[in-house]
Amino acid sequence: MLNRVISGCAVIAVVLLGGCGRDVKPAAEVVHYAKTSTDVVVTPAAGPAKKVRLTILTPKIIRVTAFPTESVGLPPSLMAVGKSDGAVPFDVSEKDGVVSVKTAEVLAQVSVDTGVVAFRDKQGNKGSLC
Repeated sequence: MLNRVISGCAVIAVVLLGGCGRDVKPAAEVVHYAKTSTDVVVTPAAGPAKKVRLTILTPKIIRVTAFPTESVGLPPSLMAVGKSDGAVPFDVSEKDGVVSVKTAEVLAQVSVDTGVVAFRDKQGNKGSLC
């Protein structure tokens, strides 16, 4: 009888230990942006902006708007503002704490930590904001 109990415990131990050899997948990575057909909204972890919206107007023009609150709504303006028609193709990716928005002509990179935006041309040359 004692042999059966010990044998039964050994089987249970093997089954439990067998489960330890399975591949453990990491939890899904947190995505810090939302994409639509015309823009990308990044949610920085810190900094004065709670949201940073990049609106793709042309392959060479990306309009950046920083919002101090969670709302990305803008009040009506008397200023002439270009609107995106969604016809400009662009790609979005996130790697190493940076959200990258790329068109055929320009690359905008948003720091997830701070919300700071940097631009590069298609050759990779860094641009500056006026």
